[in-house]
Amino acid sequence: MGATVLIAITILGNPIVWPEGVVPPPARENPGYLETARPLWLESALAANRNAAERYGHTLDVKQLPGPPFLPQQTAWCEQQPADKPSGPYNRRKCYQGAHRNNCTWYKFRQILEYLLANAAEYILFIDCDAFIMLRQDHDPVARMIETMNTEAVDIMVADEDWRGAVGETNTGVVLVRNCNWSITFFTEILQMQANNVCKTNEQACFRSLVAQDHNHAKTHVHVDSGLKWNRHPSDRRDRGNVKMDWDTNPATEIVHFMGGAKPGLEKIDVPDNGVCSGEDTGRTAQTRCIDVDHCALVSTVRRAGVPQGKRAFVLVEPLDNPPGQRFLDVAAMRAALEMAKAASADAVYIVPQTGVARYPLTAAERTVLRSRGFTLHEVPWVSPTDAPTPLREACGGRGFLSIHALALESYVTVIVLGPGVVAQQKAQSLFDCSGGDSKASRLLHAGNLVTRLAAIQPSSAVFTAVFKAVTLLSLTAARRNGTDCGLALVVALLCDPQHASAIGGGKCQPLDVCKWARTAHDDAPCSAVGIPCTSSRVMMADACR
Repeated sequence: MGATVLIAITILGNPIVWPEGVVPPPARENPGYLETARPLWLESALAANRNAAERYGHTLDVKQLPGPPFLPQQTAWCEQQPADKPSGPYNRRKCYQGAHRNNCTWYKFRQILEYLLANAAEYILFIDCDAFIMLRQDHDPVARMIETMNTEAVDIMVADEDWRGAVGETNTGVVLVRNCNWSITFFTEILQMQANNVCKTNEQACFRSLVAQDHNHAKTHVHVDSGLKWNRHPSDRRDRGNVKMDWDTNPATEIVHFMGGAKPGLEKIDVPDNGVCSGEDTGRTAQTRCIDVDHCALVSTVRRAGVPQGKRAFVLVEPLDNPPGQRFLDVAAMRAALEMAKAASADAVYIVPQTGVARYPLTAAERTVLRSRGFTLHEVPWVSPTDAPTPLREACGGRGFLSIHALALESYVTVIVLGPGVVAQQKAQSLFDCSGGDSKASRLLHAGNLVTRLAAIQPSSAVFTAVFKAVTLLSLTAARRNGTDCGLALVVALLCDPQHASAIGGGKCQPLDVCKWARTAHDDAPCSAVGIPCTSSRVMMADACR
């Protein structure tokens, strides 16, 4: 596209001074009022817009400001209203609250004008703080919006509410503005109309009125496009008898707006991350949406407030199929796992075969060294399921099935299983928090393309038994189709593939951004292409970032 774009969001709080005796409204009654802490719905929308701006190379400017003061005419009118009476249809308190809400809606036009006068960018995209730009793998929604604006040869583009059948009825929750003299004049005049009490309600009603009146030839400078595409309510209400909640799967949706009473729905969305999702190079790009782990962790932590955290662990596996001196050689990965476990107040667990099962059992010296360094040994009765088909066991080798045993570690609420050669950083606390620890937030997080390098799992003996049984019935062809490493990838595939998950008891599966959570030298080019440097990678293979 080449043009500079500034995405603007303004978060407003209370006016600096409320009139004496007027109680500020709670956030659920007045979206313009922000309580001391940002609500989860707001954090979700901001996280999604932050990731979209990073992915597409746009500037995101989020301003958090006190609410605007009351205008003299608002004060004069509200003071004439009857005193606060809970049973009154309209009183002094409600008058001031309504005026405050209207003033907050006008702030977007003030901010747009400030950006235009400061020549902040060629295009200003102002979106309400409860709306966000979809993260598309094959295109930039903002660039497409600008293309539409240029095709229509206009200076302002907004969307209607056709998602509820109101075609042509403008909603100013999303406003794209070209930085030009006409736009500056238009916003200067409309703000002056509010100050002079010509526009007495909110900015949206005044905007509609001016365009309808063709003020300063507005009809030739303003384009109203489809709200289903550019400013969509999460529900498609065109057919009242068949309301659709397909905003997240509908490819036509570019910007979604959880307006009004829909805001709590933002708390339930899985915010997609900016980067290269696990599986993108396998041809599943359009269907794959990696999850923003930091935001997910924030939501999960808030929801579990007051609930005991439970034990957590990082898990490594060693099949003991080489003699002493030729194993436990990945010192960097072992040290990183220990350091990361300490930083997250978690255990570091090594899964190894029992003495009677291992080809080369642990020596007394190895046990002493591992335990002295801080590892907990978990010795298991089999390396590969004896009932699994022989071709499958031979193809997967000794390490292939050991990861399945992580599912049986029920003394931990969450375990993070690390594949071979993974070097973890001390920034993985959010992986534990995101993966849950209670049934409501249960999810399986995995990173890696054809070879899974990392998975956050909630152990369950029932799931362990089901996976074990499924593996014994799996052919070599099916295993290779599900995951080439036959180990951690196979576990993830069985728990996440709809064909198996319902029978096995798999949870909600979501891929992680490999740029941050499983980077290899193979990923360096695509990760750099989406603006994620090596310094942002939290878990990587030893060959990454060289």
